[in-house]
Amino acid sequence: MGSWSIYCGFSNKTITHRRDCVLIPIKKIAEGIDKFRLYTLPIFGKYNDYGGIEEIQKDFNTDIIESVFGDTIENFCKNLFDYEIKDVEYMWVDGEVWNFMKNLVTPINIDYDLGLPEILIHLGFKFVEKVSTESRYNLLFEKDGLLLYSDGKYLKDSIHTINAMEKIGVDCDKIKGVSKYQLFPILSKKNRLKYLSHPLDIRSMDVMFLCEDLGLEKEFDNILKSYKFDNYQFKCGTLFENDEFCQRLCDVNMVLSNAYVMSKELTPFIDCITPQCGELEIHLKLLDGFREILIKENTDTKRI
Repeated sequence: MGSWSIYCGFSNKTITHRRDCVLIPIKKIAEGIDKFRLYTLPIFGKYNDYGGIEEIQKDFNTDIIESVFGDTIENFCKNLFDYEIKDVEYMWVDGEVWNFMKNLVTPINIDYDLGLPEILIHLGFKFVEKVSTESRYNLLFEKDGLLLYSDGKYLKDSIHTINAMEKIGVDCDKIKGVSKYQLFPILSKKNRLKYLSHPLDIRSMDVMFLCEDLGLEKEFDNILKSYKFDNYQFKCGTLFENDEFCQRLCDVNMVLSNAYVMSKELTPFIDCITPQCGELEIHLKLLDGFREILIKENTDTKRI
């Protein structure tokens, strides 16, 4: 029986036997649309050299999956690889690539809604009152005599960036170098949902993560019934109050925001079998060559 390596969906590097890996179950958001969303949160383990995952890390996410599907996480993954879960596919990510991308804070994932009350309070402001004379920016906050008016999302007078905040004397050290997703610990359940839920979609089985606050209880229940999940016991309102769940979803958002720069997104696994049997050294030479080309191209572009 043969063995094979697989490709990381974001870096295109190979994932070889017993390499730390991330398995992401995904589903199309709609028929005819080649866009995918999470089916469940990512699953972590080691690549088993035969197109599967072993030594799966048992955590809150695997508990959810086992409860919803009424089966072990190992059998869930086997059914996933055998395409026995209707309309659900998967992708692989190398473990080190995942860790690098989830921790990389870049301008693309620093895009705060500085008017959020939680952010203003985190920066030391206190809510004063709701101002009846203001039609939009009617939430008044104060710190050391400095007054800021918010509409609950944006600040008045086009104060949309940290630089603009610092120009008017606001100390922003608490949020500098932190992505908008990584701020979830200070957010309300409603705003956690708003900031973190982008990779989810109500048209796929990630309905297990939906919040009753969205007013989708009827559709939510109907979808669950259609999948015969009689043992379903998790409510999204509870999940978005769970820091462990939100941290995992924060990591997904960080990875996807950085993948966007490379025009990468959630896409199904493609069975690429390489390198094998002595090919690794050649493969590494190719990757080194690609890296040098990219560095040279970037350097030449800057000179122009």
